[in-house]
Amino acid sequence: MSPPCQPFTRGGKYLDDKDERTKPLLKILEILEDLERNKGKGPKYLFLENVKNFENSNTRKRIVTLLRELNYETKEYLLSPNQIGVPNNRLRYYLTAVKQCTSRKTGKNDPNNDSALNDTMFTEFPTEYLKQGPNGIESTKPKTLKEYLNPEFDPQATMDENTIEQYLVPLEKIMKRKHNNRFDFDIVDMDSNNTTTFTKAYGSKHLIGSGSLLLMSQQPGTLSTHLSSTSQNKAATADPSSEIANSNKTHSMPDHVNRNSCFPDGYDLQSVREILSRGDADQIEDMFVTKKAQLRFFTPNEVAQLMNFPLKSDSFLQTALKFPPQDGNSGISNRQQWQLLGNSVNVKVVSVLLKNMIEQ
Repeated sequence: MSPPCQPFTRGGKYLDDKDERTKPLLKILEILEDLERNKGKGPKYLFLENVKNFENSNTRKRIVTLLRELNYETKEYLLSPNQIGVPNNRLRYYLTAVKQCTSRKTGKNDPNNDSALNDTMFTEFPTEYLKQGPNGIESTKPKTLKEYLNPEFDPQATMDENTIEQYLVPLEKIMKRKHNNRFDFDIVDMDSNNTTTFTKAYGSKHLIGSGSLLLMSQQPGTLSTHLSSTSQNKAATADPSSEIANSNKTHSMPDHVNRNSCFPDGYDLQSVREILSRGDADQIEDMFVTKKAQLRFFTPNEVAQLMNFPLKSDSFLQTALKFPPQDGNSGISNRQQWQLLGNSVNVKVVSVLLKNMIEQ
């Protein structure tokens, strides 16, 4: 189960079990209690996921208390995929419950013992959950994005100039997000080993807090460099006196740019972060107008990879995630894909917990 998170988010009103959106979950609890108490046919397994802060809610207390009264063994977790090698932070609450054959009335499992409600909250994956094997966890150390994102699904390998434009973050959208004289975007590059949580607002005007932005590579030979130089050359040819044409000839890099970085013709990640944190409008405009730095959204396929959805079927996985292609007014837009993914779960984390719940 993954009930609506709005009643429990830190940025919301936190109405908890008084929120109308919590009613379906409470109704499920009523049905569960009737099935088990009156018919003895409650489900053997239960699994629930929600946002961090759900663990502090009255709804959670009601759920755990009822499950223990109905003789379920419960375990609770606050876990993130970056704890098992995924370069993405998505801290979430998880609850597993397994129906027991024998009754337990006292001790830690006593539903009347309030202290028992907090004694099984795991904030790290238990070691025994991370068994090696063909479908096990290779490493708990997060990989870099370059290592983690499968080149087979790398849009930079196939996207042309017109296609890649739809993922670029426009300068005007960046300038509107200035707060307290700074821009608090989370910016990463392909050598980064973490990204922030992707929410359903990703790709919209809400650039802050909805997910990381990717600094386009300026290394020679990459598509982004080719696209930048192609666009600049077109503009320079059309107007030899243009700012872009002149910048190609004599553009000097500010002193703060690391000249020894792997971005000899542009700004490295540290420089971009520093400029945005200072809120220097002139330098920001210089970066983006001259295309010495470009920010783009992660594509839906890249977000899906960071959430561990299989994008290719094989002998083990018979199905793979595939969005309907966009064709005119049909299919699912990028915004809709981001929204669906932002409301979803990390498949790798859930699979580890489900596997160990069933095998325990």
